[in-house]
Amino acid sequence: MSDQKYYIYSSDAGQSGGTNKLILKKDLPIDDFVSRLKNKVIILQETPEADEYTPCDASDEWVKWVGNFGENGQVSAMVDPELEPDEALQSFQFNVAGPGGQALVFESSAEALESAFGSEAAGLVDPPGALVTSSVLLYSGLIEPSSNLTAKVEDLFNYVGQEELLENLPSSLTALTATISSSTYEGRRNALWFNPELDSQTILRLQYQLDAKNAFEGLLQNQVPGLEFIEFAAICRKIMTEGQTADDELVGVDQGTVSLQATCTVSNTKMAAPLQMTMGIDFSESGMTFILKPSQQSDGNLDDVLKWLEGVVASNLPVRDFFGPGDTFQGLSLQQVVLSFNTTTDPASPRLASIRVDIEAAGNFGKVDDKMPVFLMTYSWMRAIGGVGSVRGQLWSSYDISKERILQPYYEVWTDISPATRSPGTAINLATLIPGQTVSIPENIPSQITNAYAELSAESVSFGALVATREPQDAEGQVPQPYLQQLRLDVSYAWQRVAEFKFNFKVLAGIPPPAGISPSPGITYDQDTIISGELSYFQGGERHEQ
Repeated sequence: MSDQKYYIYSSDAGQSGGTNKLILKKDLPIDDFVSRLKNKVIILQETPEADEYTPCDASDEWVKWVGNFGENGQVSAMVDPELEPDEALQSFQFNVAGPGGQALVFESSAEALESAFGSEAAGLVDPPGALVTSSVLLYSGLIEPSSNLTAKVEDLFNYVGQEELLENLPSSLTALTATISSSTYEGRRNALWFNPELDSQTILRLQYQLDAKNAFEGLLQNQVPGLEFIEFAAICRKIMTEGQTADDELVGVDQGTVSLQATCTVSNTKMAAPLQMTMGIDFSESGMTFILKPSQQSDGNLDDVLKWLEGVVASNLPVRDFFGPGDTFQGLSLQQVVLSFNTTTDPASPRLASIRVDIEAAGNFGKVDDKMPVFLMTYSWMRAIGGVGSVRGQLWSSYDISKERILQPYYEVWTDISPATRSPGTAINLATLIPGQTVSIPENIPSQITNAYAELSAESVSFGALVATREPQDAEGQVPQPYLQQLRLDVSYAWQRVAEFKFNFKVLAGIPPPAGISPSPGITYDQDTIISGELSYFQGGERHEQ
């Protein structure tokens, strides 16, 4: 009996054409994807027919892996053998088991992706669902369920492999029923991602409706006055990655999470109106974390949230004082508020343990191309000690505002933050780091840096960074050549005495390769000399030191 199976090969699989095979066209995202599958092939049970899904054969390595998502786990492909190789493979379909064993179907068709992500984001993915960004992912969206999908919150934790967290969660939450209905499944990023490069990592995300308002109001018991919940969703993210046992057996390893998403408002009598926020709630062995983000950016958000938090902790929070007088820091903008609760003593009575406020601040100094460097600064309050006496943060040089970000498996709206500053700077000019001053920077030290931290108190400002120095320009010269490798930069000044400042470059010892001096060509002693120490520049009134 002849082999009636059908084979889909990547262009680099070393195969030639045939009647029962499809060889993908080079340089297409789907070709890149298949080339990273085991054996660079997808094996179907039989020759496919147009407009129909054909299941993968039991011998296919991919379908063996999907078996980790239930004994009936299956991968199918829609292929039209009559079309050209760049159009023949049209879509994939995944049949997997969800929480409680309920059957789920995902497809990588344009319609399913649009249902999951919306038309703009889905339009970025080439048929049959592959996209090349930092890695090669296959995207698929949940198709309309034939009936409501329901699960207890407890079932969601069991499904993603986080059973151990249940003992520290109140039963008033874990007993709630979450629902995905045919009228609400669209636009909720219900999707499945497969990454062949990362040990066959498969991520399945489901977003359920959840009526948790009463449960959380009972839990918090007015610990957070002015926090009003509007609606909830439960987000179940199952992450399955291939692992290896001591006996060299390949197995699926669960590493998933369950989070809640909420719409809420915060308010108190000092605020003109309630502020609407989007909230994410994460769970750990020690408690819960609320991450709040303003639903809309506004100049008044920071002051409103500080007024609200002062009511929560019954204490003054002088956060603005840390950003100094004048216009050194401008455009202070609220990005996030993080509330941490401890549940180890009593899961039914979580206790507020700490507060973090993340604030965007644009610096009127160190401009590059006339753009103000933007910092993401953090103020912290802890129940044990109260508010700290400074704000700390980093130069905000990396963030994602691409359209593709919405497609990524770990994207959530409450963590999607980016600068509100127009044309934010992502680098600092060291020469003009001190407001109103210009400092001469040694030639082998870059004048611009893209990684730095800052600490601001009511009295002073300090900056720090690791700076990679340049190689000597005259590396083959006739004089000894110093090379400094990495330096630690520390800069500080007082708010009221900006003209008195200190620049300090310290050679880092113990980090290979060490700083040193190369000997001149031709001398008898040919070993490099190791450099240690620091270079300081202090300006105070009329006194200068170097």
